[in-house]
Amino acid sequence: TPVPDDQEHALEEFLFGPKDGLFVEEGEGAEAQDRSRDELLAQEAADEEESARRAEAGEAVWHDDDDEKIVVDISGKNVRRKLRATEDETTVSGKEYAERLRKQLGQVNKEVSWATRKKHKKTDAGDELLKSSKKLLGSKTGPLPSRALDIERLKDANVKDVSDAVIQSCRFHPSNNLMLTAGLDKRLKLFQVDGKDNAKVQGVFFEDLPITTAEFTSTGEEIFVSGRRPHFYVYDLAAAALTRVRGIQGRHERDLSRMCLSPDNRHVAFLGEGGNIALVSRQSRQWIGDLRMNQDAYCAAFGPDGHTLYSAGQGGLMYHWDLRMHRCVRKVMDEGSLSTTSLALSATGSVLAAGSNSGVVNLYDPAGFDGLAPGSAGEIAPTPRKALMNLSTRVSLLKFNPDAQILVMGSQLKKGALRVVHVGSGTVFSNWPTSKAPLNYVSSADISSSSSALAMGNDRGKYFCIGSSTTRDAPGEPLNVPLAVF
Repeated sequence: TPVPDDQEHALEEFLFGPKDGLFVEEGEGAEAQDRSRDELLAQEAADEEESARRAEAGEAVWHDDDDEKIVVDISGKNVRRKLRATEDETTVSGKEYAERLRKQLGQVNKEVSWATRKKHKKTDAGDELLKSSKKLLGSKTGPLPSRALDIERLKDANVKDVSDAVIQSCRFHPSNNLMLTAGLDKRLKLFQVDGKDNAKVQGVFFEDLPITTAEFTSTGEEIFVSGRRPHFYVYDLAAAALTRVRGIQGRHERDLSRMCLSPDNRHVAFLGEGGNIALVSRQSRQWIGDLRMNQDAYCAAFGPDGHTLYSAGQGGLMYHWDLRMHRCVRKVMDEGSLSTTSLALSATGSVLAAGSNSGVVNLYDPAGFDGLAPGSAGEIAPTPRKALMNLSTRVSLLKFNPDAQILVMGSQLKKGALRVVHVGSGTVFSNWPTSKAPLNYVSSADISSSSSALAMGNDRGKYFCIGSSTTRDAPGEPLNVPLAVF
């Protein structure tokens, strides 16, 4: 039996509500609903504009009409009696009561900063950011000022596990905030450096190797570890696996402590006795060739291309090697040096720093070597672009930052003998380190890949660090570099 229309409509309204509510048929009812929706949206937009206008004018955004109807008795309690304008006044409206409370609060607290609305300059920061080619994060760009370092002391990197011996090596990971420390206590330690907790990630004990050198490979996947022993180790970070390499095949070196790795991740150079330099494949750990100087080799530095090597030692003569041919390209006299004890070549290859046993550090321009004629002994004698005489004992460490604007130089033989040099002007920053800086005898130093931190290891087994915390926009502003000792 069909359901009557009246009963059907009643059932629809019971289940779904009236037609002029949720469901509206096409026609005049739908048009009326559209008009109501448009009016509602227009009213909301008007309310938002009014709220914004009141906020800009310092008025209350929300207003309650009932405040005018409220009557507050201010003659009773002592707290409210302070709000009276005259002694005869007994009641006020709610709006007037709120105004007097606000006025009294301002008189008692003078300026209430947390309640003050800050006016912000209206700028479309997003559009400006997209129009600019600047880096999103605040890294230092442009030339550094040469006058002062604005420095900040950070927590010691190895505060969770201070070494029991002198820090022989401290190195930043090439791509993250991992850092290693190693020393004669036979321990390699890895720390996650954040400037606050500096959590220890891992520690490795080498039973038969007091460590003098530990270096990350250029990819950061491995760590080469060596000491005054005829063998060395390779530590795989990803697999946490340690490989012992039983010396250099075909060679009888008893001391592999002086080691450096090429930036192209292909070669490892070990400085041996009698001026011998053994080249080992980074991948296979096998001997691939020899270089030989006429004097004992004390130091070496790879060029940025990986097939250039500078070595130096007794006699103050620097050798420039081409590893593709295993041949000495030229010999360079280090001006005024009887023994070159430390070398550093910038990541761009534009500056060569040579430190001597007398404490003098000479800065050279390798690009200018090509135009010099060799002397009777076959060596060239370039004039250094700058001779730095701020150290008085044997130079034991030289380190450029990645863009070669900063050079760190130091001597392990004298307490506090470390200086930070502005390479462009050839001057030493005057405000750091001070006499109160707890450097002690600095044995190792490194600069992070972002140039935001400088780390130094000393004879007390600590690791001290400084790094950058602000962005420099105008020329002449001091460089802000946080320093931390580990």
